[in-house]
Amino acid sequence: MERVPYSTDLSDGRWALIEPLVTAWKQQRVSRSATGDPGSCDLREVVNALLYQNRTGCQWRLLPHDLPTWSVVFYYFTLWQQDGLDQRIQEILRCQVTKVYALHPDPSGAYVDAVRAVEDVANPLSASSPRATLGEVIREFEHRGGNYSMVILDNSAAPATIVTVLSLVKLLWHGHRDRHPGGRTSAPIAQEAAQAAVHIAALLVQLLSTSAVVKNPWPRRQATPSTPWPATAQQDPARTVPPEEPALRSGIAAL
Repeated sequence: MERVPYSTDLSDGRWALIEPLVTAWKQQRVSRSATGDPGSCDLREVVNALLYQNRTGCQWRLLPHDLPTWSVVFYYFTLWQQDGLDQRIQEILRCQVTKVYALHPDPSGAYVDAVRAVEDVANPLSASSPRATLGEVIREFEHRGGNYSMVILDNSAAPATIVTVLSLVKLLWHGHRDRHPGGRTSAPIAQEAAQAAVHIAALLVQLLSTSAVVKNPWPRRQATPSTPWPATAQQDPARTVPPEEPALRSGIAAL
């Protein structure tokens, strides 16, 4: 039976980026082993467990039971450090940045990577959108924005709305002017625009992957498509803060 995914799980896109390295490492290990047994452990799930531990900061022995056992996860973590696999994965991720800051940059490719990075961490926003595009993320925030808040407080000491986050997502989405070549508003991506997109995406990835944006734990008024949220930037008058709001722990995204 397939487990319920965690918000820290690798997306298919991010797994596709590092899977060749993990597979090559495993083949080398098997070829050097005495038995030649490849084992049955799902290495993608091992990475998911490492991401979960990194984000939550839990002790190894307290990893959820539907992930690989802590001893297996720690075993692979140690091997990957010894063999330098973790450094090679980081190098692949750094290469994405060179598309925008290299001697011969690729602004269009860098913008695409920026958009995909935000799409990866924004999913799943809801059960109906397990693989949302930026456009679907915008619709989710516009029509159900009242269901989300930020851990930072506003001037009334209530959790801030996601108006700013929504504005950044819209800016990134609408600025991707070459995604439909030949369109009426299509235009090449300038180097400066690609650089700005990378930094906006980095901020959004940090906010969306470290529980800075959370689903509200108490019932909220649902907006309708004809009256999308937020109609204005004002605080919802029906919003109340529970007397004892649980502390929300932030982590660091590893991938």
